[in-house]
Amino acid sequence: YMNREKKISIYLFIVLLVSQSGMQLPFLCFMKGNNQIILAGLLWFVGYFLFHKRNKLAGHLLAMKLFGILLSAIIISTIMAYNFWGQDFITSILLYRHNIWIIYLPLILYIKPTQRSISSSLFAFTVLSLSVWLGQIIGIIPVTLRESIWGEVIDEVNEFGGRAVYGIRIITFAFYLFLAEMAYKFTKKNLIKVLVTFITIVFASQRALLLFALPIMAYTFIFKV
Repeated sequence: YMNREKKISIYLFIVLLVSQSGMQLPFLCFMKGNNQIILAGLLWFVGYFLFHKRNKLAGHLLAMKLFGILLSAIIISTIMAYNFWGQDFITSILLYRHNIWIIYLPLILYIKPTQRSISSSLFAFTVLSLSVWLGQIIGIIPVTLRESIWGEVIDEVNEFGGRAVYGIRIITFAFYLFLAEMAYKFTKKNLIKVLVTFITIVFASQRALLLFALPIMAYTFIFKV
C-alpha cells in the first residue's frame, strides 16, 4: 500500500517529466508538441481526482481564487494583443496553450504536497536529467538536436562533451531548495542531494546560476557540519 505522500511525489515527477517532453528519450517521443499539451491537461484532471478531499474547503477556495486571477490575466492579455497588435482572440488562446503549466499552481495549492514530496520528486527529476546527460556522452542514449526558428539544426556541445541538461531552471530551483534543507538540518541525505544537483548544474554549463549559492554552501559547511 502506497501512502498519499509517496503518490504525490510520483505524480509530481511525472508532471515534471512531461513538462520536459519526456527528456527527449526515444521511448517517450510521444510527449512532444501538441501531445505534450494534451497530456498536461489530462494529468491535471488525474491529479485533481486522485488527491481530491471533500474536507479541504480552504485549499479549494484558495485554488479557485488563484485560478480566477490567472484566467483574468490571460483574458486581459488577449484583449491587449487585439487592441495594440490586431491579433485575433483565437490565435492568442492557441498561443497560450504552450503555457498550460500555469494551471498546476492552483492544483498544487489544492492538493497541498508536503515539502518531502516536492523534494523527492525534484531529486528524482535531477537524477534522471543527469543520467540522460551521461547517457548521451557515453553513447547509449541518442542525442536529439533542436532546430532554430529558421530551420537550422543546433548542436551546442559544451566543454564537458554534453549537449544540455533538461529542465535546468527546475534543477536550479531544486538546488536552492536542497541547500536550504541542508542549512536547516545537515544530514548525509541532504548533502548528497545538494552535491548531485550541484554537479548537474555545473555539467550544464550554467555556473552563473550558482553565484549566490557558494556563500550559502560555505556557511553551511563551516557552521552546520
